[in-house]
Amino acid sequence: MIGEETDYRFERVWRQQLIACAVVAVMILSGLSVFVVRASGPAAAAGPFRSLRIGINPLVITTLNPLKITLADEYVVVYNVYSTLITYDKTYHAIPDLATHRSLAPDNQSWTFDLVQGAS
Repeated sequence: MIGEETDYRFERVWRQQLIACAVVAVMILSGLSVFVVRASGPAAAAGPFRSLRIGINPLVITTLNPLKITLADEYVVVYNVYSTLITYDKTYHAIPDLATHRSLAPDNQSWTFDLVQGAS
């Protein structure tokens, strides 16, 4: 009688573990199938030259004019699209972007930037 009860508990625990493993396997396979579907969709295809693809979720963009941006989404796009006068390297040293040369006026309040050819 004691042996039968032990066998019953063993079978019940084994069955619960088997069900848990099956549930985990289904979850993993469903996650992988979502990944495969997304990876094989139109977003995975190479876009045309000079195209800008921005994320999966729609962004709220009302302007690309850097003087009129008011939303964080607009800032993210404008920051990645437009060049700046200078930029910074990994060690935070200023390096030229649109400006080829910069100089500080003697009053320490005005900067003069020489721009690359074709920038206005």
